[in-house]
Amino acid sequence: MTGMICLANVVQRHDDGSCDIALDLPAFGSAIVVFRRDGVAPERTAEPHATEAAERTFVEGTWTVKFQPGRRAPESVRWDRLIDWTTSEVDGIRYFSGTATYSMQCEMPVHAQTDHWLDLGEVREVAEVNLDGKPLGTAWTYPFRVKVPAGLLRRGMHDLEVKVTNVWNNRLVGDKFLDASERITRTNMQHVHNKNTPLVPAGLLGPVTLGPPR
Repeated sequence: MTGMICLANVVQRHDDGSCDIALDLPAFGSAIVVFRRDGVAPERTAEPHATEAAERTFVEGTWTVKFQPGRRAPESVRWDRLIDWTTSEVDGIRYFSGTATYSMQCEMPVHAQTDHWLDLGEVREVAEVNLDGKPLGTAWTYPFRVKVPAGLLRRGMHDLEVKVTNVWNNRLVGDKFLDASERITRTNMQHVHNKNTPLVPAGLLGPVTLGPPR
């Protein structure tokens, strides 16, 4: 995901030729481990210094959520907390498939001295993030986060926008409750979905946090 190259924190070699390697990975994370061939690697690396996790600020408040038009969802709603769309009592949201734009204002109490990470928590399925109209990138897998340059994080209020797109499953299920003339989707795979097909979690689920790297 990042292309970052670093030395393993802890490596211990054993007489039988095996070794122990300590890896610190995010959820669903992976790393490529490359072994030295020059024969000069130490028998044991130094123990890493114990560090505390960087303090993170929860991005909380009222979100305005605007749904892509023409999908039977309301134009917009305001939520004081993040929810899974499939738990909504509004059918247009419960069965929505497409892109919804979340926006809110968040406060930065001081000027940032270093780059920060905006962690979206859980996203179903893809999120495009903008801060004060400037694109920060697209998060499509765990960890759902984007880097925020320190220069953008001045003291004061900031406009945060997160565009979330989910998969088609829920709208295909919702269409089964409608007459053919009212359906949003058209497919030749009518037998795949029915009224009892399970819905797939959707939306920005959070929690959303902001903080410097560890």
